[in-house]
Amino acid sequence: MEGDHSLGPAGGRPGGTSAQRDSRQGKVRDKRAAAVQTTAEQLIRESYEHREVPSKPPRQEIADEDELKEYQSRKRTAFENNIRRSRQTVSNYTKYAKWEQNQGELERARSIYERAIQSIPNSPQVYINYTEFEMVHSNVNLARNIFDRAVTHLPREDSLWYKYVYMEQKLGSIPNAREVFERWMEWQPDEAAWNSYINMEQSYREYDRVRAIYQKFVKAHPQAQTWIQWAKFEETIQRSVKRARQVFETAIEYLSDYPDVQLFTAFAKFETRLHEFDRARIIYKFALDKFPKSSAPGLFDEYTRFEKQFASKEDIDRVLYEKRQLEYEDELLKNPDDLNTWFEYLRLEESYGDAAAIRNLYERAIAQVPPADEKRLWRRYIYLWIRYALFEEVDAQDFERTRAVYLAALSLVPHQRFTFAKLWLLYAKFEIRRGNLSAARKALGKAIGVAPKPRLFKGYIDIEMELREFSRCRILFEKYLEHFPTLTSAWIRFAEMERALGEEERARVLCDFALAQEAGLDAPEQLWRSYIAAEAEDGEYDRARALYERLLQAGGRHSLRVWLSYAEMEVSFAQELADAEPAESAECLARARALYKRADRALAEEVQALQAMDPDLPESDPALSGLVDTRVVLYTSWRRFEAQWGDAESRQRLNAWLPRRHKKRRRVEAAETDGSALYEEYYSYVFPLDAEVAAEEALRSGAASRQASDARLLQLANLLGDDDSDDEDDDLPLEDLGALLGHGGPAAATAGSPGADSPDDDAPGTGRASSEEADAGSPAASSSANASGDDGSA
Repeated sequence: MEGDHSLGPAGGRPGGTSAQRDSRQGKVRDKRAAAVQTTAEQLIRESYEHREVPSKPPRQEIADEDELKEYQSRKRTAFENNIRRSRQTVSNYTKYAKWEQNQGELERARSIYERAIQSIPNSPQVYINYTEFEMVHSNVNLARNIFDRAVTHLPREDSLWYKYVYMEQKLGSIPNAREVFERWMEWQPDEAAWNSYINMEQSYREYDRVRAIYQKFVKAHPQAQTWIQWAKFEETIQRSVKRARQVFETAIEYLSDYPDVQLFTAFAKFETRLHEFDRARIIYKFALDKFPKSSAPGLFDEYTRFEKQFASKEDIDRVLYEKRQLEYEDELLKNPDDLNTWFEYLRLEESYGDAAAIRNLYERAIAQVPPADEKRLWRRYIYLWIRYALFEEVDAQDFERTRAVYLAALSLVPHQRFTFAKLWLLYAKFEIRRGNLSAARKALGKAIGVAPKPRLFKGYIDIEMELREFSRCRILFEKYLEHFPTLTSAWIRFAEMERALGEEERARVLCDFALAQEAGLDAPEQLWRSYIAAEAEDGEYDRARALYERLLQAGGRHSLRVWLSYAEMEVSFAQELADAEPAESAECLARARALYKRADRALAEEVQALQAMDPDLPESDPALSGLVDTRVVLYTSWRRFEAQWGDAESRQRLNAWLPRRHKKRRRVEAAETDGSALYEEYYSYVFPLDAEVAAEEALRSGAASRQASDARLLQLANLLGDDDSDDEDDDLPLEDLGALLGHGGPAAATAGSPGADSPDDDAPGTGRASSEEADAGSPAASSSANASGDDGSA
């Protein structure tokens, strides 16, 4: 017991709390295989061996008549008790009657069925069981009497009629069965009863009777399926095509108030089987005209299949056209303002329809006027009128109707709110095609007077240009610019026309006037570009350069695009002059190179201006970083230029000036979590040319100050050494002398003595040192520095 940890301290029961016991449930202590394995077969065999055998009631032996009567009395008492407890249960009576039948007590059994009929008079099963009982004992007349009673009492119970007819047929009494069917049909039962009657007569080949039944059948059930069934009987059983066609025709006439698609489809298929394709087509078309597509979705599909199978290509196209027609009509019935549907419908009609149908459809379409005077609603609607006018002019060749359509459209548009230049121009061009030029000009003049639009002026000017009426064009351009003085495209077109006419000076005056007007232009850069391109095309290189300089002075110096286009123009000049005048070509390349440097200086000055405005401006500032990136792009373009047009010396000099990229770190805002500082890496550019230019500027300013000082000393010496001067000049006050020297007072004059000019003696040396430092990268800077040094030494 000491080593058994599964037993508790009390009575050998498992120890521990209930929670501990629950935690140990499901654990397998010994995972070895059991000695005896339990299988499914073993379980089934054990359950079968231990099954419970039901006990059989003891067999009762009846020895004499008294015991039989006692047994019968006991059973009858039990059956009566069951009926007494549930009088509406048919099975109680049926079991009782069958027991009496087995006992040979037929009268008693018959009495029980009569009692059942009295207790449950509306149960057809009671009558059926009663008749079966009589038929078993060959009491045919009694069974007929029971069926008569049943169908008289329950005439709507089809099961009774079916059993009655079946009994007569089993007995071979067909006249009696026919009589039963006739009695049944007087109650107008459902289709299944009529079909049973028809099937019986067909089985005995009584086709005349079948036809008579169908005549009654279609009156009792005037559905399409009934007529189709009758026609099929005439076609397949009787082989009478004429009678089948008469049945279909009679059905269509009889059901004229309540037509059915199924009837027309069956009739058309019947004619198709007889290869009467024209008849079938007429039937299909009659049905399509009679039924809307929404109520008969499958009718047109049947018609389409028929035409594809038996019609020609033209007929098939016609069917598809009619099908699309129906679809469009349905869509327009739901949404009459859907312009997309109208346009598609019109295209369909123009492909297959005649002129009258197309014109009628156009009239229906243009009748859908937009509900409000908003251009967004009219923008597509007006194309209905345009298509209508083009149809009348091109397809119908009815020019009077075309003019009427245009005038009606122009009168409909609310021109005080908006207008359509396209409509005016199309009408004017139509009048021109008809040879009525005055009417066209009158219409366009009216359009400009009612609602002037740039597109109207452009179209009118184009028409006059095609007619070579340039004086009218000038008048129209003047009107055009009066209404739209800031429209750049108008000025450009006016100038282009003048240049085309050989009036270059007029074109220049127009461009200069446009650029000088106070109102300003909507796109002045386009006018500059056009003006410069025109001068360059004419070979006026100096004028083109002057225009670029004007553009730079007007603010273009801040745009890298202007500098690059200026340099590209010089390159194009160099290419044009390369063969004829090499010297001028080289000069153009030099100008282009100087432009790149000027552009870099202009951008550098903008950078310096930003830094001067805010000395603490960070390098991450968008404006500052944008200027730096622009300079990098400039140097990239400059490098391409030198690679194509420069020499080794110019390439080497540019390589020394290329910006150097340095990786740096800067502190960003502290993180919100722990407050620690964060740093990010970024790239900074250093431009070597800035240092060289700064050195040149310092050297140039030192030389200028030295020259100014020497001039002042020379002037002072002249004043002091002039013996012919007046006494008033000899008495020159010290204050005036200080002003002449550029200082204030006697102290300043003392400071301006030659002994006090020692700091200026170092300026040339400084300038020379800067010049030598810059000489490695810039010959121009070197020459500038040497000139300054010579002036200083002088």
